[in-house]
Amino acid sequence: MCGVFGMFLSRPLREDDIALGRQGNELLAHRGPDGQGEFFDIGDGVYLGHRRLRIIDLSERAKQPMTRGKTTICYNGEIYNYAELGADLAAAGVCLGTSSDTEVLLQGWLHWGPAVLDRLDGMFAFALWDGATGILAADLFGEKPLYYSETEDGVYAASEIKVLAELLGSAQALDESRLAAFMALGFVPAPETAYRGIKRVMPGTYLIVQDGKISKTVKYWTTPSGEPGRGPVQQLSEKALDRIQEALVLSVSRRLVSDVPLCLFGSSGVDSSLVAGIIGRDLGADIEMLTIRFKDTAVDESVEAAAMARDVGVEHRIVDGVAQPQDVGWNSLLDLFGQPNDNMSILASLQLAEVARENGYVVGLVGSGGDEAFYGYLKQQFFWRHRRIMALPEPVRLASRIMSPLAPFSSRIRLFLDLVAVPDGERYIAVKNQPAYRALKQIPSMKLWAKYAFAETGTPLEFEVPRIERDCVLPGSQLDSLDLGSMHVGVELRTPFLSRGLFELLANYDPRSFLAFGQKSIGRRLVARYLPKSGAANGKKGFVFPLDQLLAASMREPSVAGLPATVSSEIWKNRFSGSGWGRLAVRLAQADAFVNRTPA
Repeated sequence: MCGVFGMFLSRPLREDDIALGRQGNELLAHRGPDGQGEFFDIGDGVYLGHRRLRIIDLSERAKQPMTRGKTTICYNGEIYNYAELGADLAAAGVCLGTSSDTEVLLQGWLHWGPAVLDRLDGMFAFALWDGATGILAADLFGEKPLYYSETEDGVYAASEIKVLAELLGSAQALDESRLAAFMALGFVPAPETAYRGIKRVMPGTYLIVQDGKISKTVKYWTTPSGEPGRGPVQQLSEKALDRIQEALVLSVSRRLVSDVPLCLFGSSGVDSSLVAGIIGRDLGADIEMLTIRFKDTAVDESVEAAAMARDVGVEHRIVDGVAQPQDVGWNSLLDLFGQPNDNMSILASLQLAEVARENGYVVGLVGSGGDEAFYGYLKQQFFWRHRRIMALPEPVRLASRIMSPLAPFSSRIRLFLDLVAVPDGERYIAVKNQPAYRALKQIPSMKLWAKYAFAETGTPLEFEVPRIERDCVLPGSQLDSLDLGSMHVGVELRTPFLSRGLFELLANYDPRSFLAFGQKSIGRRLVARYLPKSGAANGKKGFVFPLDQLLAASMREPSVAGLPATVSSEIWKNRFSGSGWGRLAVRLAQADAFVNRTPA
């Protein structure tokens, strides 16, 4: 796990280019406190800088940038199946000079070309130069971000957006479309960002750079989805669960490989319990589980987590975290994300990492990705339960607005009008932002953006929504909060559920079987194999940041160009009226802080 900075220019490097590269490298020092390195080819206009966090092969021979022949790589991440791939390379006569996953990736590229990407089980982003062509690549799920900017001089890339924004002087770009997207989703969906000229490499994609320009974009992997069956929905068989369990055991075992101390971060939820059960029961690994207890929050899972750890035979420790809203401001969140994002769990990721460091750990396993694998979100259940009424033709649903005069007298009618009697492209964001969508739809550009962003694909909405959550929300919100929070203090977080093998296996099954039998039914059935059924029923509460205190500490009503004053006022007035309004208020305050921030 590291930091990458690179440039592929259309002209030879100058001294100021190398100085800029070194400055970019230094700005990523928090991601890689264990070492730094650089490669440059003055004539070809290439600079690659690297900050190293030592995880696999701690020796100097594994440092980066790493060069073999004419090819050099700067890589951030972990290739979990590097040992197997290394054996394949050795069998093909390739000589490896290190025991690092970096060399396996580099030699794999030299031996198999881009086809090596189809062999990887890992999280990664890398920049590669072969003497003639540059490559910028991102992993399958977007666990490791990589941002780039194509300028007149050439292409610049970095692991964090704020590095490019600062060094290139990139202008803020919360135009009408991006502002609508951010207010609806809580982030600007990739490949776009909140800065003009800066984009993100999409998951499962690599870019080819030639003569200082992006010549081609290649999508090398798309997350597969199962085909819905016909007739009555059947629960997955125990044999199918066996196969899923085997895939998870393999994924967890690979993610336990580390040359530095490693721990598990666990709550009492389904996903954490499943990972802990595999570690304790199937693998018998000697690993400690840490549970953070936040004294200033309403939720404390430490007692339940301790009982779970005891049941599965995993060593457990409760540690106290600190969550002080007065110490967190909107600019602090912008400093972490580099652009507006409403995912407050980045503060949890940061404190997880701080606790890990304080207790001597450099790597931690987390249960993120389980909801995407097993269709575990409540909104997905909503769309499944109401699939028939949601599938009614748009004119029929909109005609039901005739009931609007009755809405003040019936909460059921009001809910129906808010969530169902909306245009096709707006159904997902209406549910996501309930009950505050009535404010969002007053934003002038919202309707046009939603129609474009959620254009009808012909896929039933109950199956389209899990795809949106997996392919858009997961990398844009959930995984960014994990990466940027933990890497702020140089700690690697690994996610066993985000495994190519697991998702390709799950695509063999009827997706209805994941939705029809209750929230996270597959995960609960698997957990029941490790814990009493009562333990498997615990829902994840997670880290609850005292958001109301943070909002209360904001002394003025935010104002953002492009948002009608009436909309801003309505959002701010209702900021304590439930989680939907609270999330909108966070977005409003983040957008205000971003557009009105004085450049450094």
